[in-house]
Amino acid sequence: MSGAAMTGAPAEGPTIGFFGKIPSRGDFLCVGLSLGFIQAWDGWLQRVLADVQRALGEGWAEVWRVAPVWRFALPSGQCGHHPVLGLWMPSVDRVGRCFPLTIAAEGADRGDAFLDAAETIGRAAISYDLGPEDVMDRLRDAPMPSPVPASADPAARWWSEGGPLAAAAELVLDTLPDSAGFARMLGR
Repeated sequence: MSGAAMTGAPAEGPTIGFFGKIPSRGDFLCVGLSLGFIQAWDGWLQRVLADVQRALGEGWAEVWRVAPVWRFALPSGQCGHHPVLGLWMPSVDRVGRCFPLTIAAEGADRGDAFLDAAETIGRAAISYDLGPEDVMDRLRDAPMPSPVPASADPAARWWSEGGPLAAAAELVLDTLPDSAGFARMLGR
């Protein structure tokens, strides 16, 4: 990962931002999310993506292009210091390198309206070449997710409506998905 991450630990409520690649830029973007989340999330993604790319070989790009959007609610400590509500979707950078676009809210664990808006914004960033400033402006206008209650679930929840290669699914995990689990999330 390169580029500068803007830190933003939740102090008075959820902190929103995004991380990953979009077609309007040639490198990683890190906006609004804490360095702790970015480092843990990027480390996990780099590992599982490399393993799945190696396993799929030449079929990787085709699988990636039709991968489903996955929504998640991660507990504190699983990926940084704060609970995180968000989603990731398949994306590419300006030169076509595959990497997810993740849109998230740290300090939140519920917020269907936020996730719906985040998915719409993410799809617009990918389809209409939105720049990072446009993405962040739209996220600021999105419905804010609910702050995490004191009795937040200690397990991570993942869910997807599926796609051409992957059926709709819901997962409850104690850790981030391993490479085999990530491959199944893509439909392999």
